[in-house]
Amino acid sequence: MRARQNAMISLCLLVGAQAFLSPVVHATTSGDKYRTWEKYNKAGEEALAQNNFGEAEKLLLAGAKEAEKFGESDLRLATSSKNLADYYQVRGLPEKALPLYERWERVTEKSLGTASPQVIACVVKLTGLYVSQSKFDKGDPLARKLVMFADWKLSHYDPKASQAISQKDELLDLSNGLSSIARSYKGLGKYEQAEPLFKASLDIKEKFLTHNHLGIATSLGELGTAYMALNKRTEAEPLFLDALSITEVTMGKKSGQAIACANDLGRCYTSEGKYTDAESVFKEIMETMKSSGRQNPAVILSYAWLERSEGKFMQAEQHMKEALTITERLNGSQSYSLAPILDDYADLLQKMHRDADASRILARARTIRGM
Repeated sequence: MRARQNAMISLCLLVGAQAFLSPVVHATTSGDKYRTWEKYNKAGEEALAQNNFGEAEKLLLAGAKEAEKFGESDLRLATSSKNLADYYQVRGLPEKALPLYERWERVTEKSLGTASPQVIACVVKLTGLYVSQSKFDKGDPLARKLVMFADWKLSHYDPKASQAISQKDELLDLSNGLSSIARSYKGLGKYEQAEPLFKASLDIKEKFLTHNHLGIATSLGELGTAYMALNKRTEAEPLFLDALSITEVTMGKKSGQAIACANDLGRCYTSEGKYTDAESVFKEIMETMKSSGRQNPAVILSYAWLERSEGKFMQAEQHMKEALTITERLNGSQSYSLAPILDDYADLLQKMHRDADASRILARARTIRGM
């Protein structure tokens, strides 16, 4: 317990800021100075919202210059730093945005202290930025501390407390933030880092949301996917089953979400060698798609992988061709999304001892990739 408390305190000391903060004006501040800063800041925000980027940068820089006059612990300086950082982020200049976000949190921590509940929102924001920019030396420690903090906060939640409602909302916001960071890790193939974040997010949702809430189904599926990538298939299977059950009740069996959940389950069964179970799942999905007029190349590819695993190479080839045709029709003949399908198809052809056909397919994949 003491370790968790220390982790929470350490987290708050490391970074802290309010996610979307409006400046609090001190009574002793000169009205003229405030009005000048407010004019630049408001006009800069409006210009940015209208995609008038040149004018937005000029105004936000002017506002930041005015904010410097209020001191290093004034929330107006924090606000200007964040707004300018948002501008650079929108403009695709993360190397300029990140130092400003870091200053935003430092100034806000000086102004609000470490006890403000909004501190965690800033930690989530900053951690996500570090991860997305592959600054793992900064992002990884914060991500671990966020997981520890979430566990500590959840264990100390008191539904009878006077602030129970606000604490619940804060925890659900934290859950969404943890999932967002986890997805960033997942996108970079760092599933070991994503797993505890997905798990902590799910724990919070299961505490506060109803059993059949779609948010729980989403978190179950995301955690299951991380387990699959980490070869924890037996742990993934019950998560996919629960996700499918919830989604079918909430969205209906013919919904795109339910089909995607069923596909996850079928792939899990295939990887576990439960071919009969997988076959049953995929046949039902294919029938559902046929009756509802849906086309999902990911499902068809998953079915092909099952057939390949069973040694049914001819059936697998037909499904891979079908997936290629649908993907090409949806995205174009030179779409990058075709390349991994072509790789799988070529690998199947090699297993069928059709090396010449495989070479032709691989050559097309290389052309699409620009190799």
